[in-house]
Amino acid sequence: MQNRSSRPQVFRSEDGGATWAPAVGGLPERGSLEGLAVGGPSEHRTLVLLVDRFRIFASIDGGETWEERGSEALRQLLGKGFVAQFDLDVEDPQRLYLLARASGTPTAFS
Repeated sequence: MQNRSSRPQVFRSEDGGATWAPAVGGLPERGSLEGLAVGGPSEHRTLVLLVDRFRIFASIDGGETWEERGSEALRQLLGKGFVAQFDLDVEDPQRLYLLARASGTPTAFS
């Protein structure tokens, strides 16, 4: 986990790990990167990042650019809670599954 005062760092390699490049376009200037999920068929691969336990960012271009999606709705749903774990549907990258703590109790959402 990162220091919340630093920018979330995501890197990608297109040559099996021989070289790496930042993939942070559209990510917030500060935040704690909590997790990454990958889903969808290879020609339509979707990447989803969880930042600060409730902010969701998605990329459909291999991490070149990121867009925040549904974070405000998720914040309202969870109140003072947070996302503990998440994953994407392998077949449908628009379907995201969350295991969250909302008001102190474990809750599953999809």
